[in-house]
Amino acid sequence: MDGQNIDSYGLAIEAKVKYYLPQMFGQNHYQILTSPNDLLKSMLKLYDKIKY
Repeated sequence: MDGQNIDSYGLAIEAKVKYYLPQMFGQNHYQILTSPNDLLKSMLKLYDKIKY
């Protein structure tokens, strides 16, 4: 590996994920959506967070 970091971010539409997403992705690296309609807004927020 050449020293590049790989960060992951989780998006989910399910109430039960609140029990395991924090362990899988860590704090502030996941989002639980309340409906599929929230996906576009969440993707735009994520893009703003990661763009260079």
